[in-house]
Amino acid sequence: MTKDNQAHQSLFGIWALYVLMLLIPVGMLVFIQFYGPQYRLSGPSPVSLRSVLYLLVIIGFPLTNLLRHIMLRLNQTMPGSKPAYRRYTQTVLVSLLFGQLVAGLGGMLYLKGDNFDTLVIYVLLSYLALFLYRPKQTEFQQIVNQLNSLE
Repeated sequence: MTKDNQAHQSLFGIWALYVLMLLIPVGMLVFIQFYGPQYRLSGPSPVSLRSVLYLLVIIGFPLTNLLRHIMLRLNQTMPGSKPAYRRYTQTVLVSLLFGQLVAGLGGMLYLKGDNFDTLVIYVLLSYLALFLYRPKQTEFQQIVNQLNSLE
């Protein structure tokens, strides 16, 4: 792939991955709404577990942002034959997996006995992460420009 083609390459594949990631928490909510009660453990989940998971999610947001920033800089400066599109896809995927982890933690808490409101809060936090770490054309263009200047 030439440099010009790479610079104008569409982020269609990354956006398709993003849309799939948006559907997963909704699918989990629908599944839990219909089939969750039969898999749910009786009794409330421990308050300490809920607190620890909230703390992990709160700490996870800035850590994921830092990790994404570091990965973007490495994508721009690391030499190698890996194309910019592949580098950026990996960065976005790592960031979006954090959002999926948050939704999964909410599902786990619900199945351990917590209420449906907690699950909804975790899914909303998941969507916040998915919004914050969505693919951005400007980030991709910066990687392409830096890689072109390295060569």
